Amino acid sequence: MSDDAAATAPAAAVPAGAAPLTRGQDQLPALRAARAVLKQQLKESTKEIRKEPNHIAGCGGSSARLLAAVAAVAAAAGYGGCSWMQRLWRLLLAVAVARGCGGCGGCGSLVDAGAYSDLELYTQRPLGLLVDGHVLPLAASAAVAVGESHACEAGPAEAEIVDAANAALAEAVDNDGHENADAAIRWQLLSKYKAVQGLVAAVIREKSDEELHNISINIILDDIQAKASNKISMSELLEEKDEFVAATMSAVPKELSRRLLLAVNKPQAHARRPAQIDSQCVQKTYLLTFSNLDPSNAPTRETILETVLQAFGAAGYGLDVCVTHACVFRETHGSGQWHFHVPTALSHPCRWVGWKKELSKAGYIAHFANMAIDYHSKHRKMQYAHMLRYLWLPSDMKGLSALDKDPLLWCSGGRKHPPLLDAINGVLDSTAIEEKVAERFLQRWSAGKRGPCKFSDLELWPIVKELGLTADDPVLLAKLLQHGRNSGNERLLNYLFRTNNTIREKVAMCCTLESCDRVIADSQTTTWKRVTAALGRQCCCDRTWAPEAREILRNNNIEEGKLCQHLRQALMLGMQKKGDAVCFTGSGNEGKSFILKPLREIFQRVFACPARGSYPLLHLPQSQVVILDDWRPDHGALDVSRFPSV
Repeated sequence: MSDDAAATAPAAAVPAGAAPLTRGQDQLPALRAARAVLKQQLKESTKEIRKEPNHIAGCGGSSARLLAAVAAVAAAAGYGGCSWMQRLWRLLLAVAVARGCGGCGGCGSLVDAGAYSDLELYTQRPLGLLVDGHVLPLAASAAVAVGESHACEAGPAEAEIVDAANAALAEAVDNDGHENADAAIRWQLLSKYKAVQGLVAAVIREKSDEELHNISINIILDDIQAKASNKISMSELLEEKDEFVAATMSAVPKELSRRLLLAVNKPQAHARRPAQIDSQCVQKTYLLTFSNLDPSNAPTRETILETVLQAFGAAGYGLDVCVTHACVFRETHGSGQWHFHVPTALSHPCRWVGWKKELSKAGYIAHFANMAIDYHSKHRKMQYAHMLRYLWLPSDMKGLSALDKDPLLWCSGGRKHPPLLDAINGVLDSTAIEEKVAERFLQRWSAGKRGPCKFSDLELWPIVKELGLTADDPVLLAKLLQHGRNSGNERLLNYLFRTNNTIREKVAMCCTLESCDRVIADSQTTTWKRVTAALGRQCCCDRTWAPEAREILRNNNIEEGKLCQHLRQALMLGMQKKGDAVCFTGSGNEGKSFILKPLREIFQRVFACPARGSYPLLHLPQSQVVILDDWRPDHGALDVSRFPSV
């Protein structure tokens, strides 16, 4: 057969076993054009192969040479990735195997060399072709074509393969049969500019503002490929990388501007709403919701609270983890059903999954959430307070009539839960005060009030803590003025000019406010517990005090055990109206003060020597222990002979 005849032979009928293909009407012109180009290139390749019969080493059949030429031309022209070209490749392989071609491995060599490298694409589907009355599975035919290595016999005329090619191309263009919905689309058939713009816009719409500020072209391409469900490869995307870069540089600023205008044009209230949490979340506060309960047989608030606490105890979090605060709010749906909200605060962070499982065992389906705080104050200790605000304060979404007017309040240890009016402010510390001041300023500014507000006494607390000030500091006022001047705090400077006469009292109050927990805990610790707790502290004398103190006692014939017994009794019993006092007497420089020196390290507040003046015992109530140094007793009132002599 001549070259022209081989290339332009009439299309043969599609084999009966071949699965038909489907293409959209908008793609038909492109497919017809591709068919014409492929036929022309097939004709030219056939001429070149005939001029060089040994072009494909080891393959003597003209059918195999023509088969390899079709694959090479299709891959070079970019048609290898579309479903109809895969179907054509299967058909040609099946025809070649049926006619005795393909045993030499020449076609497989060309495939392995890269003309059509991904052989798995067309061997995964169990389809078959009917050739000469025999059904050949495509997977088997492809394996035979590239895997076996027996001698290649003379193949059929070139016309049969050309007819099969024409039939497959005609089927791809004109037939409206079935096509696998998961097959890859043909990137070359899309309008590049519109497709790139649309893909980039779809990706950046799902990004947050922070992600858009840190976006890169690799992130864009990875997201497109991940969401395309294998309809496009990374190599095809990289071919249009410049277009994706240009589209990203244009689309990202537009998206950020759109979001900014949306935020400005739409006034947003301070959002305090429940936020979803995952199973790995570890929090100290949780908002539990029990929904769709029939009012006729719904549990009471007390039952809900008891069930929540029992389920938490059964979850096995440990004895040191407990619920410290909880409230039960009951609200009514529009459908008439009841639902309960239970904000809880815990002593230690823990996961919620075990808690939810125990509630399920008790017959309650609870939804766990936390609070999303969208404005300035994001203090972690404010989570429980914002849960109470969400449930107790009316808002645009919940009117006053829809809220629970008699919620159940509970606190652990038999303590009383703070009133909701106070509890919505949260646990206050110096950091929370700073955030509240900044939040109040932003609210005033957004309301159009540009002037500064007055500096309150409570705002002095964070500054005193930051600078480490004390009320008895001789340069207290100078340090505060310097801080206000250097930090630009004009409100603080105005406050100091107004209250300079009472500033020490206010600083003392701030110091007490900061240390109140420690002072209360310290006041509840006995004197002897402080002595025993000192055993765990690091030695401050390199272990030199004990040998020298024992030497002093031996030189003065004082029993160490007896002296320690008297000191222990004095520390445990404290001051008594009737009792013995431990006294050391001597003419001087015997080591009396040295023996009692460790007590000054253990007890930070020691009343040692009365001050001269009208009030010598003024600081006595604040002292932890009294050591009257250089005290000269009245021998007429006290019998010093009972004292241990040193």
